[in-house]
Amino acid sequence: MEPQQPVHEPWVELTEANPHITWEPAPNDSYTGSQGGPKHGPAQYIINIARQSWCLASVFLGILPLVFFQTVARRTQSYCYEELVVETIQRDGEGNPKKKKLLKPCSPDTPGARYRVKKGTKYSFDVTTGYVLAWVAILILQGAHFGTQKRSAKKMWRQPPYGINLPYVRNSMTSMSYESMRSYIHFADNGRRPQPGERGYDPLFKVTYALDTMMSGIQKVWTAGQNVTVDESMIRYMGRAISFIQ
Repeated sequence: MEPQQPVHEPWVELTEANPHITWEPAPNDSYTGSQGGPKHGPAQYIINIARQSWCLASVFLGILPLVFFQTVARRTQSYCYEELVVETIQRDGEGNPKKKKLLKPCSPDTPGARYRVKKGTKYSFDVTTGYVLAWVAILILQGAHFGTQKRSAKKMWRQPPYGINLPYVRNSMTSMSYESMRSYIHFADNGRRPQPGERGYDPLFKVTYALDTMMSGIQKVWTAGQNVTVDESMIRYMGRAISFIQ
């Protein structure tokens, strides 16, 4: 028997009982009408930016606007230093306590209430817009040099033969601040998160803002055209957070 888990709205599952699911693009994007659809390639929006800019940063900010990084900085700062939490015990499927404790939001009068990061320690850093921009730039460099090897990030700060020693990375931030941002970066306001069963509940709430912003930016700078190749498919899995995975 194949395990099943219902998909959430607005997704619709194609099953034997419901085999005829159709979808049509918006009229402006349709290629079957008399006007056809737009040709694939860069949009005029990004062409104008490329012609008028003097560096690649302008093109990058044309896709991800500066307000996105300002919002991420504000929400990460709030997540680290303004939201009170309390440690709670996690349990596995058999009811046994886990070693790692879970931090849950709480009120100021809750015993043991604290902030996620304590200010004044070596692990605390003021999260500014420039800090987030520098962090994203180093993250891109890490992917270019090491691919998906997360533990290789520290090599950008180490001297040869133990690393590659990139001065512009070392001058931007310390390795500890880079790792701290990777642990605490936040895209959403937890106080506005609908709970399961409530209207507007989204299992991807914590990353929806980032996904929507990137999708909007990509749509502004590139026209996909009529023929699109998808090299990965959506397959079912038994996770609890979402009912689909790529």
